[in-house]
Amino acid sequence: MRVSSMSAEPSAETPAQIERATRRLVNGYPPVPILRHDAPKMVERKGKLVKQSPGKQPHGRLWARKESAVHGAAAGNVRGWKRLPDLADYPGLGIACGNVVGADVDVYEPVPVHGHDTPVCAHAAMAR
Repeated sequence: MRVSSMSAEPSAETPAQIERATRRLVNGYPPVPILRHDAPKMVERKGKLVKQSPGKQPHGRLWARKESAVHGAAAGNVRGWKRLPDLADYPGLGIACGNVVGADVDVYEPVPVHGHDTPVCAHAAMAR
């Protein structure tokens, strides 16, 4: 088991993440930063070990106030993410469900797609 503390350093990727999140919000998808996949499964906070869910865990400060900070967010709120000291540890973007319903389909191997001779993995922009 890997135990570690999390980063408090800003990331060069933060402006791009905020831009992607703002576009999703404008299109009706409430974004929330998600903990990086390679994060430790346990961290020490205030002298206690705390379990994490790498690749799935939403940002705690935002999720604790999800009704206002996520579901009720405006573009200005999302731009304010740059002030979160640990945003670099949450480089992924999740979509908060509620008014939004989605399916998560994991494709591990290319498969033939109807009408194509070559197996492909489709990469499409998020569409409403």
